[in-house]
Amino acid sequence: MSIATTRPSVDVVTLEVLRNGFIQICEEVTITMLKTAHSVIFTEGKDLSTAIFDRDARLIAQDMQGCPIHVAAMPQAVKAGIKRYGIDEMHPGDVFLVNDCYAGGTHLPDITVFAPVFFEDELVGFVGNRGHHTDVGGMAPGSMPGDATEMYQEGLIVPTVRIYEQGEPVRDVLAIIAANVRLPHNTEGDIAAQRAGVLTGSRRLQSMMGRYGKATVLGAVDQIIDYSERHMRAEIAKLPDGTYSFEDYMDTDGQGGGPVRIAVTVTKAGSDIAFDFAGSDAQVAGAVNCVMSVTVASVWIAMLMFTDPAIHPSDGAFAPVTVTAPLGSVVNPRPPASTVSGLTETCNRIIDLCLAALALGAPERGVAGETGTCNVHTLGGMHVTEDGSTEQWVAILNPKGGWGGMDAKDGWTCVQDPLSNCRNQPCESLEHNFPMIVRRFGLRTGSEGAGRHRGGFGLVRDIEMTGDCVISTCLDRSTIPPFGLFGGDDGSCNVMSIRRVGAAEWEPLASRRSNVALAAGDVVRIETAIGGGFGDPLEREADAVLEDVLDGYLADAGAAREVYGVVITPEGDLDRDATSALRSERAGHRIRREHPLPRVPRFVAAGTEAGS
Repeated sequence: MSIATTRPSVDVVTLEVLRNGFIQICEEVTITMLKTAHSVIFTEGKDLSTAIFDRDARLIAQDMQGCPIHVAAMPQAVKAGIKRYGIDEMHPGDVFLVNDCYAGGTHLPDITVFAPVFFEDELVGFVGNRGHHTDVGGMAPGSMPGDATEMYQEGLIVPTVRIYEQGEPVRDVLAIIAANVRLPHNTEGDIAAQRAGVLTGSRRLQSMMGRYGKATVLGAVDQIIDYSERHMRAEIAKLPDGTYSFEDYMDTDGQGGGPVRIAVTVTKAGSDIAFDFAGSDAQVAGAVNCVMSVTVASVWIAMLMFTDPAIHPSDGAFAPVTVTAPLGSVVNPRPPASTVSGLTETCNRIIDLCLAALALGAPERGVAGETGTCNVHTLGGMHVTEDGSTEQWVAILNPKGGWGGMDAKDGWTCVQDPLSNCRNQPCESLEHNFPMIVRRFGLRTGSEGAGRHRGGFGLVRDIEMTGDCVISTCLDRSTIPPFGLFGGDDGSCNVMSIRRVGAAEWEPLASRRSNVALAAGDVVRIETAIGGGFGDPLEREADAVLEDVLDGYLADAGAAREVYGVVITPEGDLDRDATSALRSERAGHRIRREHPLPRVPRFVAAGTEAGS
């Protein structure tokens, strides 16, 4: 039986109640997951997302505190399930699972669970969630091998499969999953939490339809999607028509190749906008390839950031946005190319590029380059249990860094990259759950990322291991720093290093390396990036520079003078006359500090081209 195509118009008050009701359902799904999950990356890192879809897998609403990159890609996973099974072969009580990157996934550790929702014997929609699992097998504990060369090395690949059929577990499928991961108890618990979440969401959606009527709720879905499209088109129309281009680079492909070029050209006409990634490098041997669903999701995130974050992020919001990328490129690879870093690093670069390109037409909305990576490093080893047996442990750490400066404000400090809303994991949680001691946790400051508005700061974390283990790294921006915009300086790179037990010196740790041995007493240091600056540092408010010195963000008065042309007296006061004279002397002669690779942003409109 199909759902009637004629649906009533819903009054504006009821529409707003239902719109927020859909969001509230998603939030309840998230709360259920957080309250029932087993892993720290769920409960503390909050690396998960939830959403509601209609019968055709159109996005209706999402938990606004979830990971945007998950939700924007999730509709493709639900569509893959519909294509494989068909609507008529889905039943009440069914639950599906998928993590295949080439079937709407993001990377293999991100597992999607979704369920069809039935009301009055009709399939009326889907409730889904996606969460990053601590381990899904593969060549390295934590399943984030930055030096992988094909997706088979990353972990277990699961196409869309039914894990519950009409309320009964499909035990053979669940057993296969558990047998291929290092932490089967953890994985089973987190999958159960995801199922509990979608069942909660299903009941809430059924309750909504029981209260307001199926026809009214489904009519509201159409109107919400239409409203989102109108809102996005109105925001796009405010931007000047033209063509805007920007390019930047990944440090390496993880296999000795690189830098890896990513380029975007944005064409805006009226209320439509197109993003073309022609000119990006071909897919590479390493793990930085980014599947098309993630490339599209990255563009969507950039559009919501650049226009109006209050746009309801339903399917309609992205109807005016077209994304194209050459098949076989690093941003649209062919399987079985490795993609584990495509989500955690490459999509960050895509978001940065889109924001920078758009800023060439609307500088007041621009954002300089941010930390540019999820900074994922995974640790794993064995420990002895109370009964004398041994079992594996796996920890996933992804400390946050600095965002780029903006036209109206400094960049944010120690905040997750734009693809997610994950959290800095508390020291107490790490020490309680894993054999490690956090010896240092603080801000990473400096004069990098200088600008009229400076970049946000990163963090420094020293972790001492209390048992033997291995560490695998999967991060970027370790040689090419976050870019500055409109005269701002580039920021600082992400840095990882090890001090071996008994040694005085720190040794560098490569950004894409698997299974580096650590011994008890070894200390790992993580220093996350400082964001790029926005605008000429000589235009920064002198009082703001003085405040940075007093707060310890800038080293001393010498740094204030050298970088910003601000003169501070030995007594710690601002010398305004000397500052004005020094800045006038330096005007037009400042040497911008930036990385040496070619990065040529350009603005093209009405047949003319001008530098940025």
